[in-house]
Amino acid sequence: MLDALRQLGWSEYEVRTYTALLRRAPATGYRAAREAAVPTAKIYEVLQRMEDRGTVRRLRAEPGAKTLYLPLSPTELVAEYRAQQEKMLQELERELQEYIPDKSGRGAVEDWLEWEQSKQSRLLFPSLLPVATVVSQSTGEAN
Repeated sequence: MLDALRQLGWSEYEVRTYTALLRRAPATGYRAAREAAVPTAKIYEVLQRMEDRGTVRRLRAEPGAKTLYLPLSPTELVAEYRAQQEKMLQELERELQEYIPDKSGRGAVEDWLEWEQSKQSRLLFPSLLPVATVVSQSTGEAN
């Protein structure tokens, strides 16, 4: 799991802070730093990045009260990443479709495969092609 979060662009400190908050939420920045083994000098910077990304929410009960941090639930986190990935893949597909000359979805790969298959059949029976043409012309059948 931790590697998956790193692959999504999370830093080591962010991964440790998120998992610590899952265990002990809500928590103050100081407590999150202690639980995650993140230097207290870095924890607020880490929490701010996570808040900007939407993986952590800042809670304030009253003016003057300590700020508490709450992580996005694992279900919400995965759903958010899934939605982002789906949106990105749909956009990628749309952009790639613009490279196909006819918009039917058929592209250069399919055209090349068809050409290769027809070339192979001509190579397998090269002597029959002229005969087949002559036979079909003499019988009046179309190719």
